[in-house]
Amino acid sequence: TQPAQPRGVKPSHPVSPTPPKVTPKPAPKPKPKPLPPAKSCIISAVGDDEYSGLAAPYVQEILANRKFLVIDGPSVAESRLADVARNHIVLSAKSVGTRTLQFHGRSSEQYTVRLTLKVVNPKTGAIVAGPTSKTVKYTSLNAEDNFREVVTSLMSRILPKLK
Repeated sequence: TQPAQPRGVKPSHPVSPTPPKVTPKPAPKPKPKPLPPAKSCIISAVGDDEYSGLAAPYVQEILANRKFLVIDGPSVAESRLADVARNHIVLSAKSVGTRTLQFHGRSSEQYTVRLTLKVVNPKTGAIVAGPTSKTVKYTSLNAEDNFREVVTSLMSRILPKLK
């Protein structure tokens, strides 16, 4: 063994310094996903396609007139709704029945359809507005006017909740 060095005297051979502690750099935090555009909507139609197909264009028209961005629903996977739209509007159409109307020796079918609208938060799945429903009665002569009237009424109930 070597004798201890007196105090204040430097050793004749270099002493290796203690290696510095290396702290690993923290992993970079993933960047948060950008929010979907403000006033963006995706519309899903469920129920009877024939009737939801008559109502959906009026929903889109009303949204477009209010400067909402309407995103094509079928092109978006269910799990990605929250990435592309801030509002998910679900339009449901269900046939209630038909009856034959007689007038001036002629007959015409009157169709009765129940339309329901609700707004779902795509991120949480929570219902934000609705469901709100109304019945449409129409014949081949007044289908467009009657669907427009009912959709306009339903949309007036949910528009204040859209963001």
